[in-house]
Amino acid sequence: MLKENFKKYFENLKKSDNNLEPHLLAMLHEIQKENGHICEEDIEELSGLTQLPYSRIKAVLTFYTMYNLKKTG
Repeated sequence: MLKENFKKYFENLKKSDNNLEPHLLAMLHEIQKENGHICEEDIEELSGLTQLPYSRIKAVLTFYTMYNLKKTG
């Protein structure tokens, strides 16, 4: 579940730029910074907020090794 801090970050981002795809890496970084990882629920919620396909977000997450899809530690 995306936290309030991310939702505020997202709203500010959306006000400044309606095209959110170029900001996908930054958004994923913010989610991981807050949660320590990015779970399936986060991907689904982000897809709904950004109107980006779930598969696009998942492809980015699996391409870059800096993102954790499971809790670490």
